[in-house]
Amino acid sequence: MFDQSIVCYVLGHSNNNGLVLNTIKPAIRRLAEDECPILQSDRFFQYTSKQFKQIIQEAKIVHSMSRVGRCSDNGPNEACWGTLKVVKYYL
Repeated sequence: MFDQSIVCYVLGHSNNNGLVLNTIKPAIRRLAEDECPILQSDRFFQYTSKQFKQIIQEAKIVHSMSRVGRCSDNGPNEACWGTLKVVKYYL
């Protein structure tokens, strides 16, 4: 949210572990050596899997998840995806 740019995105037919991992890996490759980004996500199983946690730990990414019932941290992400769905999916 620093400059409101999208770092990486991948589209798929279902939100599963493969989609999340295929999105985070190219984003990590774009990081400069001295960068320590914060990744904001919701609490879905894809973002709590051991494999995902290991990947972001190795990349020195700080993982931030909203508390249950407090979706305001994830609001900008949800707004982005909501707009994309309206424009691309629902036409």
